[in-house]
Amino acid sequence: MGLPETFEIVQPSIVALGSKHGLVIDGKPPTFPTILGTGFFIDQRGIVLTNGHVVEALQQLPKHPKTGESLAVAFVFSDVRAEKGSHAMRVSPVDIKAYNTLKTFDAKGRFYGEEIPDLALVQLNVKDVPALTFASERNTLRIGMPIATAGFPLGTDALLLNNELVQLTPLLRSGIISSLYPFPCPNPHGFTLDIMEQGGASGSPIFLTTEPKVVGLLYAGYPGVNITVALSSFVLDQAISQTREHTNALDLSEIPTLKSLAEMDGSDKPTWETV
Repeated sequence: MGLPETFEIVQPSIVALGSKHGLVIDGKPPTFPTILGTGFFIDQRGIVLTNGHVVEALQQLPKHPKTGESLAVAFVFSDVRAEKGSHAMRVSPVDIKAYNTLKTFDAKGRFYGEEIPDLALVQLNVKDVPALTFASERNTLRIGMPIATAGFPLGTDALLLNNELVQLTPLLRSGIISSLYPFPCPNPHGFTLDIMEQGGASGSPIFLTTEPKVVGLLYAGYPGVNITVALSSFVLDQAISQTREHTNALDLSEIPTLKSLAEMDGSDKPTWETV
């Protein structure tokens, strides 16, 4: 499988995390809501993995001045189809039901990483979604191996050209693993890659180029250079397993399916309310 085929499988699992709020400039409403970070589905029940600092930004968003509701939102991009020679993509704004930020982390064996890795889980108001799996077997990561990542670097700005919305998919970028933390070993706790980190890309999955399996989570970088830091799938897999007691108790009875969202009419244009 080549990278184009791999990305076609990975892309529907990637979501944009942001705000329903946007600034009015010169009397014109925003072209698209603000994107603050990236995440991806790891559970068909609508659970998204992202960075802890992305969740902190979402939780710090102001409340709606009239209703008091959170302005945080997730955008799910789905329903790519060809009908009678035309193509369409459904963009579904989905409310965030809950956050689960990592408070403690107990690593198996000797561990040289951060005491609490920069990751968090977000429960969206949608279920039956395409979830990604991890490649967390020993010796999976090697320096020099090709990898790819996809997300929303530069946030909303990368979707626009001359203030017009010109594209809707996460941006795909590829490179190699540049180093392993703390050194080459069967289960490194992190790694660097030769792709520049930019705001909005935090929380992006890093995956194999030959199959749709996640090997890491993008979370930091060195300013102005193409050295980006990622948490390894070894750490992600352990951290997520330690949150199972919270996610197993989810009540999904009133949550819509992704299919039901995609089958909505979609004829209504998005509107803005001045507050």
